[in-house]
Amino acid sequence: MAPISQLLDKMTSDDKDFRYMAVNDLLAELTTPGFRLDDRIQPKVVSRLVSLLDDSNGEVQNIAVKCLPPLVEKVNENLVPKIINPLTKNVLSGNEQQRDIAAIGLKSVINFLAPGSTFSNKFGVQLVQQMTSALQPDTEDSVALEILDIIGDILSRFGLHLVGQHENTAAVLVKHLTHSRSAVRKRSVHTIGCIVPFSSPQVFSGLVQHISDGLTNPESNSDAKIYIQCIGVLCRQGGDTRIAPHLESLVPLVVNAASDEEDDELREGCIQAFESFARACPQQFATYLPNILTSSLECLQYDPNYNYDADDDDEMDFDEDEEEDDEYDDDDDDD
Repeated sequence: MAPISQLLDKMTSDDKDFRYMAVNDLLAELTTPGFRLDDRIQPKVVSRLVSLLDDSNGEVQNIAVKCLPPLVEKVNENLVPKIINPLTKNVLSGNEQQRDIAAIGLKSVINFLAPGSTFSNKFGVQLVQQMTSALQPDTEDSVALEILDIIGDILSRFGLHLVGQHENTAAVLVKHLTHSRSAVRKRSVHTIGCIVPFSSPQVFSGLVQHISDGLTNPESNSDAKIYIQCIGVLCRQGGDTRIAPHLESLVPLVVNAASDEEDDELREGCIQAFESFARACPQQFATYLPNILTSSLECLQYDPNYNYDADDDDEMDFDEDEEEDDEYDDDDDDD
């Protein structure tokens, strides 16, 4: 294996194959147990790899991204921001190709860092603050989707150590539940689910209140469906002790939404929410079973493939036929 300094020189070659092999050799070194980067060469390695994330060749970009997680472990902590900051910048403001590569790199670093250390906690706080600040109503849809993904990864990895960020993060996420694009709304629901297992009772209650208010007077059926999906997530991620105190406010709202006979998808979502209630807190939910059974039986009797209007049309045709027969009978009598 060539010395690290030679590999760095090859990474600037005009030949894409040379650049690729140099980065591949560096990856082999970084993943070798016991390997240590000399302090003097660490800044050069970081700078060179970050620059290759914008390489003109996609294969070089991909192999450079794979180096980032083990590199984070090998370099001094003061150099890690020099890896993270360019990735974050490209996710938020780069072109599509830069954003895709940067998002992959950022997610891989997040999943590689061990939660609980002082550095990891500091990194998690800074990154979630950057991402939530960038998630605005006018954020480009593709950027918003990447941000939501990254926030979800941060919360899943470091959520227990980011309690101080939960309230603000939740407040930002719920604003995107009524986003104009369906993919953003659904991704927001998933990301909210990443907060729930670690959230305080106050943050959880705030989420329930927001969903209850939205479902009380939804502006559209699309909004109602998203709020119903959120309820399912709160049940699954929150468990019985958290969701049970809110059954009194949530169950009637879902029962009411299930009565909409014009939207099959909404009614199906309500039935799934009933199931989530029953699984999360079966004992407390038993009180509401009579109403739930009535609503569910009504849904069972409904066949979405049956044309109910046809019965009315047949009845009208039958009445018209009878009138025609009466007219013929009258004519016969006149004869």
